[in-house]
Parts: sequence; structure tokens; C-alpha cells
Amino acid sequence: MLLAAHISRHGTMTDWMDASILDENDPTKRDPELDLYNPDNPNQPPYTAEFLERYHQAQIARNRRITKWVKEKLAELKAAGRPDDEFAVVVHGTMADPRWLDPSVDPNERTPGTCYLGDPQVVNMSPVGLARFCT
Repeated sequence: MLLAAHISRHGTMTDWMDASILDENDPTKRDPELDLYNPDNPNQPPYTAEFLERYHQAQIARNRRITKWVKEKLAELKAAGRPDDEFAVVVHGTMADPRWLDPSVDPNERTPGTCYLGDPQVVNMSPVGLARFCT
């Protein structure tokens, strides 16, 4: 997918991004009410429309924070006369789409609690998540 990324990859990345992560440098800092995999989260499937909207807005906000940081890093490298330097980034929590836990969101025949890589809770913070390592 990364080698032949399609035009809607930005949508997929945002839709699968873990909205609960508050600090990219410490992904353990989370909003517990947005953590899909926290059993103490009061928002459990089936999710309300209000929760899904709040979750999606938090996904967009996280995407924009990461994008802002990346643009600042690129500008910093350019200003230092090193525009061709590569800088690797780890993006934690890239497998947290509510559809994987709540079959009423975008209904189809998938089994709740699964994604194409297996258990989404495990994959969300494992090294095999979508676009986990970026340059």
C-alpha cells in the first residue's frame, strides 16, 4: 500500500488513526474517553453518532498536529541547508477505526474485533500498523 499509495490514502490514514493519542512523543498519554481499546471507556459499541463525530474530529485534529510538525521539520531542514536529509518518523496508533469494533458502523460481513492484520487492539500499537514508519 505504501509503494502504490492510492489517491484516498489521506482518508484511510485519518479514519484509522487512534484519536485518543494526545502526545506523539508519548503515545501512552491518551484521552480515556476516546480510547477504543480501553475497557473503562464509557463509549462502547454500539457507538452513538455523537461519539463517532467527536472521535472523527479528534482524528482530524491529530492528523493536523502531525502534519504541522512534519512541515515545521522540513522547513527546519531546508533552513539548515539540508533539504535532502531524510528524517524517519514513527506514528503510533494507526489501527483504531471504530468500524472494526462496531458492526453497525459501515455494515458489512466482517467479524467485529478484527481487521485485515488481525486483532486491531494488538496491531494498533505494534510495528506492523499502516504507515507506522514514515520518512
